[in-house]
Amino acid sequence: MKYRPEIDGLRTIAVTSVILFHAHFNFISGGFLGVDIFFVISGFLITTIITREVKEGKFSILKFYEKRARRILPALFTVMLFCIPFAWFMYTPSEFVDFGESLVAVSIFSSNILFFTESGYYDAISDYKPLLHTWSLAVEEQYYIFFPLLVMLLWRYGKKLLFGIICILFVISIIMAEYATRAFTTSASFYLLPTRFFEILLGGMITFIPIDLNQDKYKKSNQILSSIGFIITIAVMFVFDGNTPLPGVLTLVPIVGSAMIILFATKGTWVNTILSNKIMVFLGLISYSTYLWHQPLLAFAKYMSTGELGLPLIIGLIILTHVLSYISWRYIEKPFRNKTFLTQKQILSYSGVGLLAFIAVGSVITVQKGFENRAVVQKFNVANYKIDNTELRKETLNILREKTNNPKYDVVDCESDLELWYDLSNKDKQKLLLVGNSHAKDLFNVLSNSEDAKAQFQFARYGYQLKDLNERFYTSQNYKYADVIIICSLLSEPDFIKLNTTIIDRILSDGKKVVLVKNVILSPDYGNRTLADFVIQRNLSAGINDYEVIKNNVNKAYYEYYEDNKDKYQFNKLNIDYIDKIKAKHKDVIIADRMDYIVSEEDKTYFAVNTNLEKFSPDSSHHTLEGAKFYGKRIDSINWLSFLEK
Repeated sequence: MKYRPEIDGLRTIAVTSVILFHAHFNFISGGFLGVDIFFVISGFLITTIITREVKEGKFSILKFYEKRARRILPALFTVMLFCIPFAWFMYTPSEFVDFGESLVAVSIFSSNILFFTESGYYDAISDYKPLLHTWSLAVEEQYYIFFPLLVMLLWRYGKKLLFGIICILFVISIIMAEYATRAFTTSASFYLLPTRFFEILLGGMITFIPIDLNQDKYKKSNQILSSIGFIITIAVMFVFDGNTPLPGVLTLVPIVGSAMIILFATKGTWVNTILSNKIMVFLGLISYSTYLWHQPLLAFAKYMSTGELGLPLIIGLIILTHVLSYISWRYIEKPFRNKTFLTQKQILSYSGVGLLAFIAVGSVITVQKGFENRAVVQKFNVANYKIDNTELRKETLNILREKTNNPKYDVVDCESDLELWYDLSNKDKQKLLLVGNSHAKDLFNVLSNSEDAKAQFQFARYGYQLKDLNERFYTSQNYKYADVIIICSLLSEPDFIKLNTTIIDRILSDGKKVVLVKNVILSPDYGNRTLADFVIQRNLSAGINDYEVIKNNVNKAYYEYYEDNKDKYQFNKLNIDYIDKIKAKHKDVIIADRMDYIVSEEDKTYFAVNTNLEKFSPDSSHHTLEGAKFYGKRIDSINWLSFLEK
């Protein structure tokens, strides 16, 4: 295949947009679409190579995988190796276990599946995963497994049949992506091959166009069409964002634009002139290494920072990314891609050994539970401070698991919620039913630690996302006998709409009281660490050993954040509008605010940690068991439950 410098220029646009997006330059809200461009380019190049070699009778699966190994693995291994010592010296045990699992997943070409099960691409915690970006490599690698076989199988029956099958798979993949994005979660469609397949296939489909667009008679149309493709591809990066339902039908906009560039940006077009510029081509040549290096550098830097990275540091990291990328390209990528550097047997053998080595390292990290005795963990082993928030999160279900005698009781959709929790012989206590997601679990834990609550009420829980609440809830035993329904959930717009249109009407018509608990303010989220962790660790590192002082510093930091940000979340326009609508329509609905027991406006205190350095939150919004104990006493002291008095 004749070298096309403009494709390297297109790679530059793709990788630059991804880096700017991950560096949180908000002006390029759709920078993540650079990955989609990469998919189209890969589909085009790989399909061109495979079909040409199959046609000439020269295609070899072994040779194909040798080329992929030379292209992908040496630089990838280098970056993975780079990440290990940083993770060792920085991560908590659970974070290190997650990192170990990612090493294994990357090595078996399934990191997209791992990250799909862990969190969404746009979630804050994803910012701190150094190997998150390898999900796109996994998608391509999975594609490489079966697509060559598909071409080999169908080529003998004619090029038209092969193209037809590719078109059918393309349509099926789009339908699956659109359905999965809208019906399930964005993560399900974002990470997985079946819902990304169509992007790579589009790149392959354009290789079947039977005309030579380099002919003079196409110059004018090429100029127009390449310009349209270029403008579309660039424009959507500033229009689409994390809330755009992608992947799906809308993904056709950037990928069709990219395909138009590949097809029509022939020599002589202004798009070709821009993309073939020496700087653009050079940055495109090193783009694979650039893509590999940028995420670990940003992730580790963000991990060590207590907030957004400053502009000078971001610029420095981007420069460092390109320096390392050049070194990686010059001294690792280029030598290994040279066919005279190692034989086919050697490159495949060394690749296998490398993959097995990283699988072994990742497995040992996981089996050893993140090496809990590492210095990074032990140096903060003071008072009752627990560095690992993953364990604190797991503990929060203990009260409900003991209550239901169900060790597998979970946050939502649990069969135990259909059973009767109340003692019907007790006529003196009101029966409360807490409904919602993990926040209903938190409030249940708080009430379980409140002497006033236990003396006056019986309480049960029904774990469900409000927008999905169905007839099973209204026929459940606890709902049947409940006097008061307390709705406590992290409320989204669909939740509010269903509340105001069906849920509250149904509950009131059944003769029950309704209490709507406001959302809590989201405190800073640093992946698996909290603002409390940063302040505690910073104080201890500075030699401050007075735990009362550290506690006050933590609570002060939270209160300052609360004062600066409360209007951005708890009382934002969405909440105000819908709560006002609910109050206007349903005069009898009681509105309660959990921030009343979390914060003391009078004392200018946010209760986030105690003198034993036990955190009250393991993340941005939930309560630890220690937090539930404290808040249970706190609601008694301020008589927070007065709205339920008969």
